Amino acid sequence: MPVVPAYGATENRYVELLASAARTASGTGSAVELKAAWTYLGVELIVTAAAAAVGDTLNVYLQQSIDDGTNWDDVASFTQVLGNGGVLAHIASILRAGGLSAGEMHQATDATLAAGTIRAQISARKFRIKWTIAGATPNFTFQVIAMPRTAP
Repeated sequence: MPVVPAYGATENRYVELLASAARTASGTGSAVELKAAWTYLGVELIVTAAAAAVGDTLNVYLQQSIDDGTNWDDVASFTQVLGNGGVLAHIASILRAGGLSAGEMHQATDATLAAGTIRAQISARKFRIKWTIAGATPNFTFQVIAMPRTAP
């Protein structure tokens, strides 16, 4: 599992959470560990091809694990992508827990967080991407990148 350090406000270092590839079925990416020092995390879903029908769908989740990969919890659920949606990018901006706002309590969810939703805060260092693909002839090419930063 790759371990990635955090970067300062003036550095632009992207971390690939999921490599670009054409996908026709649901799946889960490998775990990536981010250094504990980061405060802000920008995550981008980049869809470069959606060669499918309007009824075909892609849902992509950023998940965290606090217990070293035993349990996974949805942090962000990107807006659902339709098969005829074409090229697009969705961005999630996430704040790491640290006393800057009230915390939250919830039961862990695994690919069930509503589309277009981001948790109030996250506290893990280990992340992965999970995706669900549905429809008659789905074919989506996409990747997910992140940029951990210590300042906005």
